[in-house]
Amino acid sequence: DYFRWNMGKRDLWLVHEGIKAIVSRRFIAVPCPHCMQTYKPSPPLLSQLGINEDYLIKMQLKLSSDDITFVKAIGCEQCARNRTGLPGYQDMSTGIFEVLFMDRAVKDAIKKDAHGSEIRKIAKEHGHLTLRDSALRKAILGETTLEQVICCS
Repeated sequence: DYFRWNMGKRDLWLVHEGIKAIVSRRFIAVPCPHCMQTYKPSPPLLSQLGINEDYLIKMQLKLSSDDITFVKAIGCEQCARNRTGLPGYQDMSTGIFEVLFMDRAVKDAIKKDAHGSEIRKIAKEHGHLTLRDSALRKAILGETTLEQVICCS
């Protein structure tokens, strides 16, 4: 809306022709290595999260759903002294990222003044990964907890 108000319709093409990608990022907490516990997720939990063999391939993870283990933040004396105030987490974080590449289909949708949900749908059809996908990948790899995935993506 800002561009439409300041530029006018005929100059808007400069914006979406010049942008190559849009990046969104967030930071999520990292569990304490001294007290974190691993656990095997139940099949209903994996199903609820949308994790199946196709999803693992899409995320470029060479695992089967039987090999997945998640970590749980417990809390110990070492992580209790950190500045985050989150028991069970280190005094550091890791980033999750979502990159929307401006391919021809996305640019065409923008030119047609498509709604954001329609652009997201088009991007997902072309392999776009969301912040949730990035966070869930880190949880599958044991770099964060499911609580952080739910709260921050």
